Amino acid sequence: MSDEQGAKPHYEAGPYVHYCERPDCHKWGSFGFAVGKAAPNWFCMEHRPSRVDGGVVADDTSAHE
Repeated sequence: MSDEQGAKPHYEAGPYVHYCERPDCHKWGSFGFAVGKAAPNWFCMEHRPSRVDGGVVADDTSAHE
């Protein structure tokens, strides 16, 4: 029970659907990356970025070509 008057429960319409953000890739984006409070960017396993020295995120696509 809520302490707020008139509060309504929040019901989701379904699961969040996010696909890989790489052009021409239609795979499920299971890896989400965000910086600060920015909206996350979603990538599939093949196109996900990886960390390098200093915490900088680099594109990891060269290893899969």
